[in-house]
Amino acid sequence: MKRIMTLLAMVLVAAVALAAVARDPGAVPEEPARTGPVPVLLVLDLQGPSAVTENSAERYTLIARYDDGAVADVTDRAQWTVDSPYADVTRGVLTVIDVPSEQTVTLSAWINEGLSLKAARTVTLVDRIGGAVTSKSGPSVPRPAERGAVGRGG
Repeated sequence: MKRIMTLLAMVLVAAVALAAVARDPGAVPEEPARTGPVPVLLVLDLQGPSAVTENSAERYTLIARYDDGAVADVTDRAQWTVDSPYADVTRGVLTVIDVPSEQTVTLSAWINEGLSLKAARTVTLVDRIGGAVTSKSGPSVPRPAERGAVGRGG
């Protein structure tokens, strides 16, 4: 009789567990409570090139630094924006389309880990005219294939 009672109790526990899963099949067990202090986000560092040529893309990285000395790449967790109709940023990849002239834009990224922090940097969108890269800082630089491309008479 004792075995039957034990068996019935086990069946009852299993039935209650199955009923709970049937009500909420996507239920995820709670994470165990953390022990010790949770690291505090101190600073974000936005890394990548200072210029991007039109019709190209460049990757930027967002690095988080915490009060316990930990450093983490949070690029994929961040929210990203760029203040130009000629550029778009997704998960740290800045894509630039045709720009009418060289311009400076602000690339921003932020995360919220109890404390919301933002990092921003200026990026120059570089215009190519006639196969040359133009820059306010100097003359046009021809593409390598165009250097010394002089017609030969014959």
